[in-house]
Amino acid sequence: EDLLAFMAWCWWGSNQFKVGRHTRAICRRLTRAAEDLTRGVSTKLVISLPFRHGKSELAKGFCAYVLGRCASLQPSCLEACYNAELAIDFSKQIRDIIRSEAYQHLFPGIHPSRGSDRADLWKLEGSQSRFRATGLVQGSATGFGANLIVVDDYLRGIKAARSKGIKKDILNAFSSDIYTRQNAPACIVLVIATQWAEDDLIGSIEKECAPGQRFHGFEFLRFPARKEGEWNTLFPEVYDAEWYETQR
Repeated sequence: EDLLAFMAWCWWGSNQFKVGRHTRAICRRLTRAAEDLTRGVSTKLVISLPFRHGKSELAKGFCAYVLGRCASLQPSCLEACYNAELAIDFSKQIRDIIRSEAYQHLFPGIHPSRGSDRADLWKLEGSQSRFRATGLVQGSATGFGANLIVVDDYLRGIKAARSKGIKKDILNAFSSDIYTRQNAPACIVLVIATQWAEDDLIGSIEKECAPGQRFHGFEFLRFPARKEGEWNTLFPEVYDAEWYETQR
């Protein structure tokens, strides 16, 4: 019943599982989102943090966690990244997490159905739960509804962040396609990324999140590398002050 404990138990990474202040805070909020989903309450959440701070592992872990923790709802998941190749790679890793012995110990019987060989679209055995991986701009989620929508790594990097055309395409793809895939009665929409520009997807959502606007209801969790009065380095468990200064 706790995402952080789940990730520690099922950890799939090649390196040791490292936990920072942002890891704990994000896991607490996402655990509550999963609990709310079981009660029919939706969550719209934007999480921004620096690169190399485990955001994709948190996203992958949360997808696997929801499919097990909320299995009685038979939830479907939709994950979108800046291109289909990255989304498919994440999909394969999520499927491997579910197949692992550690996961089966927690959620026995939750596993991909036989014949689920497609990496971009697969189902869970004996359930209506499906997983769909797609590129944000060039992909498509048409005809697919989800109880969990995750947008991870929507920009390839700073070069894309400087392109007004790319940022416009990403916003249009999110608002007109991905964001419309929410299943009733409840859905979690999670955008987790490094914010590269004030007018990228996160900035655009924040600009239009007031009542009556198209992204109303989004909550924002921000974890800057340095936060005056709270921390000088966000993730000292992994990176020292010199690393942060070099990256800055």
